[in-house]
Amino acid sequence: MKTLLTLFVLLFSFSLVADDISDFEIEGISIGDSLLDYYSKAEINNAPNYNDLPSDMKFTIVEMPKKGKYDILQIFYYTNDINYKIASIGGGISMDIDKCIKEQKQITEDISSTLNNDNVSGPSQITNQDDPSGESYYIRYNLYFDGGNAVIDCYHFSNQVNWQDNMRISIINHEAAEWVDRNYGLN
Repeated sequence: MKTLLTLFVLLFSFSLVADDISDFEIEGISIGDSLLDYYSKAEINNAPNYNDLPSDMKFTIVEMPKKGKYDILQIFYYTNDINYKIASIGGGISMDIDKCIKEQKQITEDISSTLNNDNVSGPSQITNQDDPSGESYYIRYNLYFDGGNAVIDCYHFSNQVNWQDNMRISIINHEAAEWVDRNYGLN
């Protein structure tokens, strides 16, 4: 149980009275924070990004370097905001798919029961479109809160791609989630 609690705290820090998405943190970073509180402008502007993909550029998506327990952080910020206001943050940790699925289920149950949140969907298995073989997939749980949702994914990649299985935990506000659902603002 201690290992589970440690993993739970490691992967998903939040206040026990959290019922709004801005109450959640990943690596101490919350939705609504300024990305400038954690990284310099040069680090942000030089970070790998998705600016070459089709979108209306309402948000910029960057991959920021490891700052703690996560192997990578993916952050959406408002493109035209001088403070780089954060709309979504996700952390990823490499781990075997079988271990991930076991931990994912427990983490989802713990978050849901601790917060008395019955608004959970999943698990859903979704084919990963980034693998042309169609053999890669991810398993997703969504937890819905005021202002946005939390997503816990386990990614499994086929031998056709050179990517590692991993767990990703993300928090995203409604505005950014709708933007993604509208094909990054193009629909």
